[in-house]
Amino acid sequence: MTQRSNEATPETGRGSWGVAARAWAPAVLALAGVAVALLTQFLLTDLKGTVPTPAYGFAIAVALFGASAFARRRSAVPGMPAGEVLAAEPAAQPTLPIRLEIALFAGVLLLAIFFRFWRFLEFPPGLWYDEAVNGTDAFSIIDRDHLTVWRNSNFGHSTIFFYLLIASFKAFDYTVFAMRLVPAIAGLAAVFGFYFLARWLTGPIPALVATALLAVSRWAVTFSRISWEASLQPLFEIMAVYFFVRALEKRTNYLYYFLAGGSLAAGIYTYLAFRFVPVVLLFFLAYIAVTKWRLLWENRVGLVVYALSFLVVIAPLGQFALRNQDLVLARTRDINVFAEIEDRGSYAPLRHNIRTSIEMMNVKGDLNGRHNLPGAPMLDEITGALLVLGFAAAVWSFRDWRKGGMAGWYVLALLPGALTISIENPSAIRGIGAIPPLFLLVALAVATLQRSLGTSRQGIAAFCAIAGMLVAGSVAINYYDLFERQAKNKAVYEGFTPEFTQVGEIIAANADGKHVIVSRQFAGHEAVAVLGRGKKFDRYAVPEHLILPPSTQDTLMILDAMQFQMLPTLRILYPNLVQDDYIDPFDRVFFTRVTIPAPDTV
Repeated sequence: MTQRSNEATPETGRGSWGVAARAWAPAVLALAGVAVALLTQFLLTDLKGTVPTPAYGFAIAVALFGASAFARRRSAVPGMPAGEVLAAEPAAQPTLPIRLEIALFAGVLLLAIFFRFWRFLEFPPGLWYDEAVNGTDAFSIIDRDHLTVWRNSNFGHSTIFFYLLIASFKAFDYTVFAMRLVPAIAGLAAVFGFYFLARWLTGPIPALVATALLAVSRWAVTFSRISWEASLQPLFEIMAVYFFVRALEKRTNYLYYFLAGGSLAAGIYTYLAFRFVPVVLLFFLAYIAVTKWRLLWENRVGLVVYALSFLVVIAPLGQFALRNQDLVLARTRDINVFAEIEDRGSYAPLRHNIRTSIEMMNVKGDLNGRHNLPGAPMLDEITGALLVLGFAAAVWSFRDWRKGGMAGWYVLALLPGALTISIENPSAIRGIGAIPPLFLLVALAVATLQRSLGTSRQGIAAFCAIAGMLVAGSVAINYYDLFERQAKNKAVYEGFTPEFTQVGEIIAANADGKHVIVSRQFAGHEAVAVLGRGKKFDRYAVPEHLILPPSTQDTLMILDAMQFQMLPTLRILYPNLVQDDYIDPFDRVFFTRVTIPAPDTV
């Protein structure tokens, strides 16, 4: 009796087919995972979150993606030991010549510039009240406070953003452009810095893809166009983490530790939610202590420099906070969810916040028109699908603190929103700190796809084509959603109350050559105070301004809707007046401008 051999003979070719199948399995499984994730996300968005049990689609996608990683580790060729990691060999991965990398990175930055400055003064349509208050706070520092770490207005703020506004005002006068420029530059700087952080984590090609998706992200771009201190958080967060992780690798280069501690402390001078970022860095330290404790021991001197740098930079604000705890903590106490839990005797508000904070990326986002296209997911379909896959990749790589730590950073970054009052959740502004880690998770997903496909020339070509299509698709989706749907949405328009900004700009343009009289409804708004700073105008009063005294200047009246009934009388008194109604995109008249020639007052 002869024994049947399990090995395929050269004639049958079964052995070669088996090798081919093992070689292509990671690519096929990874592509299937991406396809299922994208299909699930598109269905979820198009049907507005009504897809039955959408988690099943993402679960299947994650399973396929995970199977791809397992298959990659099991890949082998004849003569190599079973289980040798073929696909993960660095030499098998596509690389970029430095000149091409620089050119592609420059292209990504140009994309970021376009999205932040296209129709720059049209969207958002006006300065919202809180933005305008930031401007008046800057004036208070110029006129009175000079050097201060805290302003009590509007629930209290640290002041670094106000000093940046002051610099912009000095360069570009008291204009909307000057106020919008600060967040726009901060957003561009965040894109620039993010690339180097993502490159450290995943390599140049996945970093370029993830940075391009960040450059066009509707969420990131929206807050790069609004003059709030929250726009600074992603930048300082990226700086704090990048310098920290680079310091751990450089070890004896204490400059990185100094920059890391200083960046972390400086970030606390920005937005309230940044107070959670030190918790993120403590999480990283704990994670490394568990998974790679020798790394901390080898960097013990650098960590002392890190702590000292943090303490030096935070000292002025820390001293103020210790002396004025009620002022510094007032906003936190007013909006924390635990007071709501105590009032209702239930943890339902916290459960609601946790669910909505998770769902805001893929299912239903912020309802506030100033923060978002009301109710739309914060991420486009492509980025949302890759986030799910990237989070899974980080979780199954938990032994690597660099990858597993990104998942923890993302979760911690959602806490500022989850721990605030439920009526304001989901909150895009309080969750803004999640932007850097979520795009790092996207980079991890792209890196996993790259490793699965990058084992052959055909696979490399396929990966590059797919990466290009993902970026192009995200660009198209975000452009349409931002500049068509969001910019033309009525709730978004009304959220910024643009009529006050328009009145302020009219005053600035006419006060030097005309006698300007403004309705009291408009005259007291902070946007008018900012844009009309240094300009002379009067508040309308019937006894004084119905019968105008003789003047050598034309008179410009800005009347609100309550005063439109005066127009017939004004036409009788001043037959040559010119009326110019300001009509919004929805055919509504919020105010009218009446110009009375100087000869009519004689």
